[in-house]
Amino acid sequence: MAWYNPASWFRDIDPFIHKGNGINSEYFIPLGAEDFFFALDNERDYMRAYVECAPLKSIIKRRASAFSSGVIEVVKTTPSENYVKDPDILNLLNNPNPIQTQTQFFAQQNTYIDIHGYCPVLKVSPTGFPDVTKTIWNIPPWLFEIDYTGKWLKQNTIEDIFTNYRLNWNKGQISLNSKDLFFIFDDIIGTQDDSALLLPDSRMRGLEYNVSNIIGANKSRNTLINKRGAIGILSNDSKDSVGALPLDPKEKEELQSDFKRYGLTGQQWQVIVTNANLKWQQMSVPVKDLMLLEGVEADIKELARAYGYPVEMLGITEVKYENKKYSKKELYSDTIIPEGKSRMEQFTKGLINPEKKVKIQYNFDAIDVLQEEKLLQYKAEEQINIVCQQQYDAGLITLNDWRIKLGYDTLEGEEFNTYKSTQTETQQALTV
Repeated sequence: MAWYNPASWFRDIDPFIHKGNGINSEYFIPLGAEDFFFALDNERDYMRAYVECAPLKSIIKRRASAFSSGVIEVVKTTPSENYVKDPDILNLLNNPNPIQTQTQFFAQQNTYIDIHGYCPVLKVSPTGFPDVTKTIWNIPPWLFEIDYTGKWLKQNTIEDIFTNYRLNWNKGQISLNSKDLFFIFDDIIGTQDDSALLLPDSRMRGLEYNVSNIIGANKSRNTLINKRGAIGILSNDSKDSVGALPLDPKEKEELQSDFKRYGLTGQQWQVIVTNANLKWQQMSVPVKDLMLLEGVEADIKELARAYGYPVEMLGITEVKYENKKYSKKELYSDTIIPEGKSRMEQFTKGLINPEKKVKIQYNFDAIDVLQEEKLLQYKAEEQINIVCQQQYDAGLITLNDWRIKLGYDTLEGEEFNTYKSTQTETQQALTV
């Protein structure tokens, strides 16, 4: 096994339990005496980043909602693409399993892909009917293990490449039949030098510093609010003939105890009263000078770019309505529609027998900004048709030329490649 294998890492330590001082050293690598770095090397790290980094979670959730805004259709793979009323397929898509709706199932699937780079899907069949799929489940990648044959360059089927699928569950392992599993991959590459490169990297790879900065900034702000950090030094200003007098240990303990009660929240004290002759030495930096929020905003923008989500739609800056509308259109046309097409192609391949000659797809025509685009396209086609009709009637273009101008494929047949004759009409006009 390579050091990084995104489908086979599994840790006994629960990644969602904080230890010690609130930092789980399993996920934070110490850099020097006080710095911590949020490592992103495997499935557990990715899930922890999703839980800990609120802006990352927001972006991924917004993307899942964007995918869910599309209508899932079953259509024929022929050019006509008529709607298919296959009750088995439609019922499975509408009720994928006993606890999830269609929207919940695909939102979960897209979330897993965005976090981990892939999502295993398990098909469950009734006993004795292996070709009938009754339920489908998205398998959490951080609970999933896979072995490789190491012979992928010479094999033709996925069973010859991946083998021994396992689900880590309830402190045990459940073996999964390879014929009951298929994968939905993100449209990015794997960058390892072994068989693991067959699985795409998470989009979080390369964003370690951005995630670390956001989490670190939030922790710092929390510390400033609740504990204030080491904001200064209280020292004894009393002197004798020799010089300054130090505080004795008991006085230090009493003063520190009083100081802990000071603050601006709850029932904390706002004023410290003491008989000690003390001197204050400022150590803290004004919060505004730390520019924590500005740094977080820059890191959020990097996360948004990595996930193809327009920064203007995150609400972190003031954006004009027209710019936001353009960004929404860009989100669907450049990101959601092409990625949704790829994911549904894979879903179709894994779920439906090719002999049925049907496919599952997203339809985003109902999205408001895309409806405006469709209307503009319709008006443009209407003008093209008017001009082409005139040219065709004048014998200047064929029907296939007309189709090409509209962006359609040409058709076979002599009638589609023949110019409309105007000779008979001209002779009739001259004889009259």
